[in-house]
Amino acid sequence: MICLSLLPIGTTEALLLWSQPDSGVRGWLTYEGGPVGHDPPGFQRPGSVVVDAEDGLEAGAASFAEGESFAIDLKPGTYLLIADSGDARCPDLTVVIQPHLFATVLVTCEVR
Repeated sequence: MICLSLLPIGTTEALLLWSQPDSGVRGWLTYEGGPVGHDPPGFQRPGSVVVDAEDGLEAGAASFAEGESFAIDLKPGTYLLIADSGDARCPDLTVVIQPHLFATVLVTCEVR
């Protein structure tokens, strides 16, 4: 016996929208320190971010240009956010993602 389930037109699109992630992490990367006359405080720098799950597997990644922020969709849980921006030293951050929310982070990388 074959069972078919018929959906009204438009239902497929609604199911796709409903299944979109509604949690994750958003943020931007700035520099601190460096030579006098360097970028003003809060200046958004280019870089990349990798997010690892608690089991060590990569859960997401993003690259972004100068002046842009990043956003990575994630399921609820605890993650390690690893940022990189050239020669600047960026701290690893632990990020806890709550259901139906996006965590906002500011990654401040040290420039010497």
